[in-house]
Amino acid sequence: PLPPYSPEYNPIEKTWAQIKKHLRKVLPNCDTFLEALLSCSCFN
Repeated sequence: PLPPYSPEYNPIEKTWAQIKKHLRKVLPNCDTFLEALLSCSCFN
């Protein structure tokens, strides 16, 4: 059987959560999705 889902053992899950949280906050104020994505501090 597969092991249980454990996001705490998979660091990319935390990174995606931070990116999605940021995008939900800034996307309404950006003209394009790319602009919103590039404003994320993890890409700077």
